[in-house]
Amino acid sequence: MSRNEALQFINVAHFFDHFFLLIFPTAALAIAPAWGMSFADVLLFGTLLYVMFAAIYHPVGLAHVTQIGLRSGRALAINGVFGNMGLAGAAITTGLLAQFFGWQSAFALPGVISFVIGGVLIVRNRKNRNLTALNTETEKRTMTPHSRQTQWTVFLVICISALFGGMVFNMVTISLPKFLDERLLTE
Repeated sequence: MSRNEALQFINVAHFFDHFFLLIFPTAALAIAPAWGMSFADVLLFGTLLYVMFAAIYHPVGLAHVTQIGLRSGRALAINGVFGNMGLAGAAITTGLLAQFFGWQSAFALPGVISFVIGGVLIVRNRKNRNLTALNTETEKRTMTPHSRQTQWTVFLVICISALFGGMVFNMVTISLPKFLDERLLTE
Protein backbone atom coordinates (compact mmCIF):
# COMPACT_ATOMS: atom_id res chain seq x y z
CA MET A 1 0.00 0.00 0.00
CA SER A 2 1.40 3.38 -0.93
CA ARG A 3 1.76 6.27 1.49
CA ASN A 4 -0.95 8.16 -0.36
CA GLU A 5 -3.38 5.25 -0.09
CA ALA A 6 -2.57 4.80 3.61
CA LEU A 7 -3.22 8.50 4.21
CA GLN A 8 -6.55 8.19 2.42
CA PHE A 9 -7.62 5.40 4.79
CA ILE A 10 -6.47 7.44 7.79
CA ASN A 11 -8.44 10.46 6.54
CA VAL A 12 -11.59 8.37 6.13
CA ALA A 13 -11.05 6.99 9.64
CA HIS A 14 -10.86 10.54 11.00
CA PHE A 15 -14.06 11.41 9.13
CA PHE A 16 -15.89 8.47 10.70
CA ASP A 17 -14.39 9.12 14.15
CA HIS A 18 -16.02 12.54 14.25
CA PHE A 19 -19.11 11.43 12.32
CA PHE A 20 -19.87 8.75 14.92
CA LEU A 21 -19.60 11.30 17.74
CA LEU A 22 -22.70 13.13 16.53
CA ILE A 23 -24.89 10.21 15.46
CA PHE A 24 -26.27 9.54 18.93
CA PRO A 25 -27.09 13.12 19.99
CA THR A 26 -28.82 13.72 16.65
CA ALA A 27 -30.66 10.39 16.64
CA ALA A 28 -31.74 11.10 20.23
CA LEU A 29 -34.09 13.72 18.78
CA ALA A 30 -35.98 10.89 17.05
CA ILE A 31 -35.45 8.29 19.79
CA ALA A 32 -36.93 10.45 22.57
CA PRO A 33 -40.49 10.61 21.20
CA ALA A 34 -40.33 6.97 20.01
CA TRP A 35 -39.47 5.81 23.53
CA GLY A 36 -41.67 8.38 25.27
CA MET A 37 -38.70 9.99 26.99
CA SER A 38 -37.16 13.42 27.15
CA PHE A 39 -34.10 14.31 25.09
CA ALA A 40 -32.03 14.64 28.28
CA ASP A 41 -33.07 11.18 29.51
CA VAL A 42 -32.13 9.58 26.19
CA LEU A 43 -28.73 11.32 26.27
CA LEU A 44 -27.98 9.55 29.55
CA PHE A 45 -27.84 6.27 27.62
CA GLY A 46 -25.00 7.62 25.52
CA THR A 47 -22.91 9.08 28.33
CA LEU A 48 -20.34 6.28 28.28
CA LEU A 49 -19.97 6.77 24.53
CA TYR A 50 -17.98 9.94 25.22
CA VAL A 51 -15.47 8.37 27.66
CA MET A 52 -12.41 6.97 25.79
CA PHE A 53 -13.89 4.79 22.92
CA ALA A 54 -13.50 7.06 19.84
CA ALA A 55 -10.66 9.01 21.43
CA ILE A 56 -8.13 6.34 20.45
CA TYR A 57 -8.06 7.71 16.90
CA HIS A 58 -6.25 10.94 17.73
CA PRO A 59 -3.12 9.64 19.48
CA VAL A 60 -2.75 6.77 17.01
CA GLY A 61 -4.04 8.35 13.80
CA LEU A 62 -2.26 11.66 14.12
CA ALA A 63 1.03 9.96 14.99
CA HIS A 64 0.62 7.75 11.92
CA VAL A 65 -0.12 10.75 9.69
CA THR A 66 3.04 12.52 10.82
CA GLN A 67 5.07 9.35 10.44
CA ILE A 68 4.07 8.46 6.86
CA GLY A 69 3.21 11.90 5.45
CA LEU A 70 5.99 13.39 3.36
CA ARG A 71 4.81 16.89 4.22
CA SER A 72 3.50 16.44 7.76
CA GLY A 73 1.88 19.88 8.07
CA ARG A 74 -0.11 19.48 4.88
CA ALA A 75 -1.06 15.89 5.72
CA LEU A 76 -2.27 16.94 9.18
CA ALA A 77 -4.28 19.84 7.73
CA ILE A 78 -6.02 17.59 5.21
CA ASN A 79 -6.67 15.05 7.95
CA GLY A 80 -8.20 17.78 10.12
CA VAL A 81 -10.53 18.81 7.31
CA PHE A 82 -11.78 15.22 7.07
CA GLY A 83 -12.58 15.26 10.80
CA ASN A 84 -14.47 18.53 10.41
CA MET A 85 -16.40 17.14 7.43
CA GLY A 86 -17.40 14.21 9.64
CA LEU A 87 -18.85 16.59 12.21
CA ALA A 88 -20.58 18.67 9.58
CA GLY A 89 -22.11 15.72 7.78
CA ALA A 90 -23.20 13.74 10.82
CA ALA A 91 -26.13 15.85 11.94
CA ILE A 92 -27.55 16.25 8.44
CA THR A 93 -27.06 12.61 7.44
CA THR A 94 -28.37 11.28 10.75
CA GLY A 95 -31.39 13.57 10.65
CA LEU A 96 -32.28 12.55 7.10
CA LEU A 97 -31.80 8.84 7.76
CA ALA A 98 -33.84 9.02 10.98
CA GLN A 99 -36.64 10.96 9.32
CA PHE A 100 -37.00 8.83 6.19
CA PHE A 101 -35.84 5.37 7.30
CA GLY A 102 -36.09 5.36 11.11
CA TRP A 103 -33.55 6.21 13.76
CA GLN A 104 -32.05 2.70 13.64
CA SER A 105 -30.82 3.32 10.09
CA ALA A 106 -28.81 6.30 11.35
CA PHE A 107 -26.65 3.80 13.23
CA ALA A 108 -26.81 0.85 10.84
CA LEU A 109 -25.87 2.47 7.53
CA PRO A 110 -22.71 4.28 8.75
CA GLY A 111 -21.74 1.13 10.65
CA VAL A 112 -22.06 -1.05 7.55
CA ILE A 113 -20.11 1.46 5.47
CA SER A 114 -17.29 1.58 8.03
CA PHE A 115 -17.14 -2.25 8.13
CA VAL A 116 -16.90 -2.34 4.33
CA ILE A 117 -14.07 0.21 4.39
CA GLY A 118 -12.34 -1.80 7.12
CA GLY A 119 -12.68 -4.93 4.99
CA VAL A 120 -11.15 -3.15 2.01
CA LEU A 121 -8.26 -2.03 4.23
CA ILE A 122 -7.66 -5.59 5.44
CA VAL A 123 -7.66 -6.91 1.87
CA ARG A 124 -5.30 -4.15 0.72
CA ASN A 125 -2.91 -4.87 3.59
CA ARG A 126 -2.90 -8.60 2.90
CA LYS A 127 -2.05 -8.00 -0.75
CA ASN A 128 0.87 -5.76 0.09
CA ARG A 129 2.22 -5.87 3.63
CA ASN A 130 5.36 -3.98 2.68
CA LEU A 131 4.44 -0.38 3.39
CA THR A 132 7.16 1.87 2.08
CA ALA A 133 9.61 2.11 4.92
CA LEU A 134 10.92 5.48 5.93
CA ASN A 135 14.59 6.03 5.41
CA THR A 136 15.76 6.01 9.01
CA GLU A 137 19.04 7.73 8.25
CA THR A 138 17.36 10.85 6.85
CA GLU A 139 14.62 10.77 9.47
CA LYS A 140 16.92 10.84 12.49
CA ARG A 141 16.29 13.91 14.59
CA THR A 142 18.44 15.41 17.26
CA MET A 143 16.70 15.30 20.61
CA THR A 144 17.22 18.23 22.91
CA PRO A 145 17.51 17.04 26.53
CA HIS A 146 15.01 18.55 28.96
CA SER A 147 14.79 18.30 32.72
CA ARG A 148 12.25 15.98 34.32
CA GLN A 149 10.42 19.02 35.75
CA THR A 150 10.06 20.57 32.27
CA GLN A 151 8.76 17.29 30.89
CA TRP A 152 6.15 16.99 33.67
CA THR A 153 5.11 20.62 33.23
CA VAL A 154 4.56 20.15 29.51
CA PHE A 155 2.72 16.89 30.13
CA LEU A 156 0.38 18.48 32.70
CA VAL A 157 -0.34 21.50 30.47
CA ILE A 158 -1.25 19.16 27.59
CA CYS A 159 -3.45 16.99 29.84
CA ILE A 160 -5.32 19.95 31.33
CA SER A 161 -5.75 21.58 27.92
CA ALA A 162 -6.99 18.33 26.40
CA LEU A 163 -9.40 17.76 29.29
CA PHE A 164 -11.05 21.17 29.09
CA GLY A 165 -10.90 21.31 25.30
CA GLY A 166 -12.54 17.90 25.11
CA MET A 167 -15.23 18.90 27.58
CA VAL A 168 -16.11 22.04 25.61
CA PHE A 169 -16.03 20.13 22.32
CA ASN A 170 -18.32 17.38 23.61
CA MET A 171 -20.74 19.78 25.30
CA VAL A 172 -21.13 21.80 22.10
CA THR A 173 -21.41 18.81 19.76
CA ILE A 174 -23.92 17.02 21.98
CA SER A 175 -26.14 20.04 22.53
CA LEU A 176 -25.93 21.42 18.97
CA PRO A 177 -28.51 19.07 17.37
CA LYS A 178 -31.11 19.90 20.06
CA PHE A 179 -30.33 23.61 19.79
CA LEU A 180 -30.78 23.55 16.01
CA ASP A 181 -33.91 21.44 16.31
CA GLU A 182 -35.52 23.96 18.66
CA ARG A 183 -34.35 27.00 16.65
CA LEU A 184 -35.48 25.62 13.29
CA LEU A 185 -38.92 24.78 14.64
CA THR A 186 -39.52 28.24 16.11
CA GLU A 187 -38.39 30.28 13.11
